[in-house]
Amino acid sequence: RMRPGGCLSVACVLMLAFSAVAAGHQRPWLRHLRDFNLGALARRLQGTGGGAHHRRLTVDARSCDCVQLSWRAVPGLTRNATTESAGHLARQILPGSCLPGLQADCVFGGQLEGAPECDLGILDGEMLSLVVFRFFPSDALMAWLVSASGQCQEVPVFTAESTIALLQTPPQAIPILSPEAVALFLTVYGAWLGTPDDAHNTFLRAHISGPQWATFAESDYVELGFSKGQAFTAHALFQDYLGRFSEAGEFDPELETGLRLGPVQVHPQVILERLIDVQAPSYFEIEYYVNLGWEDRRIFTRCEGITADKTDPTDPCFHYWKPDLQLPDALLNDDAPVIVQDFGFTTHVGTEQDPGGAAGQNLFAGHQRSIAYVQYRQRAKFLVGLDYNLLPFDKHKLNFTLRFPAHDTANKACFAIGERNATAVELPDLQLGNGWKQGDAPAVWSGEPDQVRWSPRPANQLWDIIDFTAHATQSPRDRIFELQSTVNQTDPVMMLRNMLIAEEQNWHAEFFTGGSSTVCQVTFSITIARRNLYHIVNYIVIQLVLVTLSWCTFFIHPDALDARLGIALTLLLAINVFQIVLVDKMPETGSLSRLQWFTILNTVLLALMAAESIVVSHCYEAAVKLKQLAARLKQVQNNPRAKTAARKVQRAFRNARVRRAQPSLTDRHTNSSRRTGAADGAAVVKICDGPPPMDFGDISELVFSTADRSSGWYRARKRWGRRRLRLIGAVAAYGDLVSATLVFPAMLFGFAYFSIVAGRD
Repeated sequence: RMRPGGCLSVACVLMLAFSAVAAGHQRPWLRHLRDFNLGALARRLQGTGGGAHHRRLTVDARSCDCVQLSWRAVPGLTRNATTESAGHLARQILPGSCLPGLQADCVFGGQLEGAPECDLGILDGEMLSLVVFRFFPSDALMAWLVSASGQCQEVPVFTAESTIALLQTPPQAIPILSPEAVALFLTVYGAWLGTPDDAHNTFLRAHISGPQWATFAESDYVELGFSKGQAFTAHALFQDYLGRFSEAGEFDPELETGLRLGPVQVHPQVILERLIDVQAPSYFEIEYYVNLGWEDRRIFTRCEGITADKTDPTDPCFHYWKPDLQLPDALLNDDAPVIVQDFGFTTHVGTEQDPGGAAGQNLFAGHQRSIAYVQYRQRAKFLVGLDYNLLPFDKHKLNFTLRFPAHDTANKACFAIGERNATAVELPDLQLGNGWKQGDAPAVWSGEPDQVRWSPRPANQLWDIIDFTAHATQSPRDRIFELQSTVNQTDPVMMLRNMLIAEEQNWHAEFFTGGSSTVCQVTFSITIARRNLYHIVNYIVIQLVLVTLSWCTFFIHPDALDARLGIALTLLLAINVFQIVLVDKMPETGSLSRLQWFTILNTVLLALMAAESIVVSHCYEAAVKLKQLAARLKQVQNNPRAKTAARKVQRAFRNARVRRAQPSLTDRHTNSSRRTGAADGAAVVKICDGPPPMDFGDISELVFSTADRSSGWYRARKRWGRRRLRLIGAVAAYGDLVSATLVFPAMLFGFAYFSIVAGRD
């Protein structure tokens, strides 16, 4: 370093180069000296050794304003701004006599001869980059600024180290800057942060480095001499600048624009470790391991296991972007998700930030871009709604979702999943269902290696894991955003919301690739199957045993109706107990499960058995009476006086019917009846005086007695009477046999098939 008016010797330049390289073990990003050629810088500062002319070793005295004074901000300047004339922006931004000094060194033989910035149009274009804090001059201008700082400043601010850190792509993060680099940052960008003109000197005198500045509060600015208004503005704008390193998106640090190129692709992997409980229709509880990996080219330092409780703003790892995922299906309050084990945030610096891995930050040889990942083990309860129609042979899908927060929209961050790289399981052998390939070593599932790993954790006693899949989707960020109606147009609250939405969308459209009203999410589906041995043994088998016992009623004599009904109704009540137990254990649903259908149909079967016992018993009694009547008639037919007595009885009965139908003949019938004696063995028919009343049976009997025997109705009635007698006899003789061997076995198998087998996958 020389006083203004002095010169830099070759030895000074070489000492500067060696000191910068020697400091590389402390600041690994100094390896970017491959892009910033110190040899060329030395030649520019001392002048070339041959040729027709020699460059001057010193810079123009007016150039000191470029490194001693803060550059000015132009209100309303945007990246799309156009200048009125070449050099218009440079004259407004560069302080004091900086621009004349720069132009003086652009003349023939000057230190900036041939530099692109000698063209004022190009210089104005570089001035536009100050808006987004990405001023990247040419190597010639950087060497000129280093030379001017060395000649004009007591403590040089524009050094090889600081210029590489901030004025060359990729720019370094604030928390890793040296005090000189911080002073350079305030010199160039301080006006855009609202700091006073001498803020860079104030910070340099206080020897404030990047890690210290990252922790500043408003009171710290006030202690340095800032007014409260300046402290508030500087703190707010600086925190906004730091937030750019914590913003989601894919960024190319080599681009001078610094704008987001697209969403960062986060690769999730969830390893299911325990299915703890399934409490339908409330929730299911699982424990799982999450690994989220992504590339971020803004990462310059190695981070190892930085957990959420480590909030040190001086650590660059604190400012790197990390996904803050939400669980929209999880229960809250006392049942909120719990981080069982946090492995923290880890990074591996790529070769473009750590060339050759000389600083030991790149553990993956040859990996160009920096990568980061977050790992944690979590236990959570998620909402669930199960369909019990197939109980106890039911399968269900338990879904839970990982979603980016509303501010990380789909154009900032999204999930990238493959066929099977997003899911894995680490479960005991006993919990792997039929969908898993069993073997001596449970390490392969569906042909995919490392998909299943054995776990010593206890297995779930009720469910088997059949499958575990994932699929990524996009969902609306806030559905109320899409509400559009005439009512909302007159609602002040909705009008304000719509204005905010419009401003946000316009801001995205201007600075990024376009606004987005959706967020990315990945949904994981766990397919489980019930272990149905408990239900088969305790419900289905026991009910089948009870129904089978009801076959005893078919072997009991039809005379013992009480015994038959007692057995059938007792078993019926036993089946109803199962129905009550199922109602108590199962949640209320809009349909019946297969097990409930099986129980109900068994109840119907036992009720039909009881009805069969009643029918068979009555048919047996009727058949016995018919047999007794036939035997009595046979005895009467063998009596020689029976025919005469039967004719007299029939005549008397007929006369009584006619007398009822014709009251005027009552006396004649009465006298005829009195003349009938009892000597023939027939009973005397007593006829009451007066017209006897006639009911419906008497009238119908009179009608049928006088009806035409050749009519169809008469023949049908007689035919039914004969068939009824045959049917009663058949039921009495063969009813139990047919019921026990054909009817009820067919009903039992039919009910069992309908309620258990039919409709299953």
